Amino acid sequence: MKLAGVLVPALLFIPGLLLAQEPRVELVPYVGYNTSGSLSTAVGRIDLENNLIFGGQLGFKVGTGRLAFINYSYWPTTLKVTDRLPIAPDTTLGDLDQHNIMFGGEQDLKQSNVRPYASGALGLVIFDSKVRGAQGSSTRFSANFAFGIKAMSASQRVGLRIQGKVAFNSVSGSGSFWCGTYGCGGAVTTSGVVQFEPSAGLVLAF
Repeated sequence: MKLAGVLVPALLFIPGLLLAQEPRVELVPYVGYNTSGSLSTAVGRIDLENNLIFGGQLGFKVGTGRLAFINYSYWPTTLKVTDRLPIAPDTTLGDLDQHNIMFGGEQDLKQSNVRPYASGALGLVIFDSKVRGAQGSSTRFSANFAFGIKAMSASQRVGLRIQGKVAFNSVSGSGSFWCGTYGCGGAVTTSGVVQFEPSAGLVLAF
């Protein structure tokens, strides 16, 4: 009976203690709509059809109003060749899945329950082609920046996130290195697609 008299108050006290602690981890599942730029080729312009994008972000608090995060997103799209001679119709090449794995940081611009923020990230984009005769995947460099707003509950544990993101996904690149009389140097060139992604997500903090 003495043991029960100690354990019961302790078990009742633990949930209150956890709620009193400031959330340190943030999970954000989200859905958005991705619009993409095009690629110019010798046979015409290759368009990536706009479509829904799905993702999730796991963030860890590293200071006042600061998060370090890892983000994953999945975007299914279709490739089309357009902008050719008037007599040549648009051609659907096939499906393409785009996976982004990003590492970045986020900074609140105001401390309140409704707060704007800015973020930036670097990482990898994986293009998984389903085009007939060109199946396979390739991994390239990716970068993005975003602005958004979070509306949090009074407990700071549940909220809504609205965000607009601009991303650059590299498609091809080349590099060179040389040495001369006055020293050595190098250069890297890359081409890719710019994409814009508005999204909405649920914020779960704990």
